Order: sequence, then C-alpha cells, then structure tokens
Amino acid sequence: MLLKYRYTEIGYCQVHYSCKNSDNLPVYYCPMEEGDNTTKLYRCSKDGEADYPVKVRPGAEIKFEEPLDDYGQELLRRFLTA
Repeated sequence: MLLKYRYTEIGYCQVHYSCKNSDNLPVYYCPMEEGDNTTKLYRCSKDGEADYPVKVRPGAEIKFEEPLDDYGQELLRRFLTA
C-alpha cells in the first residue's frame, strides 16, 4: 500500500497521508509523535483529526511518499525506525 503525502502539521507533530480503500474511497493516516517521543500511525478523519492508533500487521508492506519539508521527513524517519 502506498500512502500519498498530503501535508505536515507542525503544531500537532503530524504528517498526513491518504490512500484509497477497496471501495476506491479515500482513507487518511498520520504518523504522530506521542508525548513520550514515540511515533505511532493513526487513522485520521478527512480534516486531520487523529482517531485511533493503527496496528500494522507483521509483513504488511506500507510505503510512504517522502514529505516535502524537513520536519515531516524527520517525523517519518522516527516512525519508520521505531
């Protein structure tokens, strides 16, 4: 699954992504930094509100488009190396 970069929201420590589900409807995600400096993947609403953390299945192939800004790239790096 390829998650396409949408935008970075620095004030909320989020990098927003979207993809299409099996019904061809948009689904939104964001790796978000937690208060303890860990980064988790959240399912989000269209307006960017984080709904709940997503458990990624072992062996699942998720690819992220590279954010355009340095801060977004750093948040994504933290998530991918956690």
